[in-house]
Amino acid sequence: MLSLFGKAKKRKRLKKKIKEKRKKEKAQIIKFQNIKVKNMTKSDFPNLLNIERKVYTREDPDLIQGQEIIEDIKEGNGLEYSVALSAKRKGQDEIEMIGYIVAIDDETDEGEPSVYLEDIAVLPESQGQGAGWKMFKEFVTKLKTKAKSQEKPVLLDIHLRENSQAFMEKHKEDLEKLGVKLVEEALVADYYDDGEDALYQLYEVK
Repeated sequence: MLSLFGKAKKRKRLKKKIKEKRKKEKAQIIKFQNIKVKNMTKSDFPNLLNIERKVYTREDPDLIQGQEIIEDIKEGNGLEYSVALSAKRKGQDEIEMIGYIVAIDDETDEGEPSVYLEDIAVLPESQGQGAGWKMFKEFVTKLKTKAKSQEKPVLLDIHLRENSQAFMEKHKEDLEKLGVKLVEEALVADYYDDGEDALYQLYEVK
């Protein structure tokens, strides 16, 4: 039986191994054109799973949710909030899905209705071209529409990995300009199966 100290050492080694693997496996960036965001539909589910496999198997195969993420969309009214990102590779005519945001109806720890951002993913080879932010802005627009219809702010909560934290911090001022205000933040130790901590954030969207 591992002692608590032994388990902690094991988690640290796993974190280090994953970070080293990410550095070695940086994807070659490919130029994409005609980048567009649309509401996600059931017809996008196969492409969603394909992107999920490509993104997460580079880090840890155990992170793949597979069919579970689709069931969450169905059960959590996810099609109201989720969006899909499409584009064409430079020099090609075929349009492909290169990213997605999945969000569902949920509740905060205090029992208040919220929209939980379950996952945001962009193909590794398409990163660094502003595609993720373009998609996130459209997602925020959907929440603002909901806030207007219900005549009160929408609560948006999310658990963030290290790379996602950097994305949110980078666009902190942009989010505030869009009416997205951070109201709560807390570190959740060992949140992910690979031992990585998560930063929990709660936003108010007006």
